[in-house]
Amino acid sequence: MSAILLAQAGMNEEYIVGDYMKSKENLLPMLEEFAKQCPQIDIRVITPHERYIKEFLKWIRESSFV
Repeated sequence: MSAILLAQAGMNEEYIVGDYMKSKENLLPMLEEFAKQCPQIDIRVITPHERYIKEFLKWIRESSFV
């Protein structure tokens, strides 16, 4: 949601990607603990990755969402 709002506010992709990657830094300890408690969860899937946000931004641009 924040990526959409930042894009609508005119922030560039580099800024949005950087903001998203801060989430990884902030959430990683919690995500690692969650994955330990739920071994069926693949930590690689729930961890933010730069590729995910770039693909999302491309999708919202192409869909004229922003």
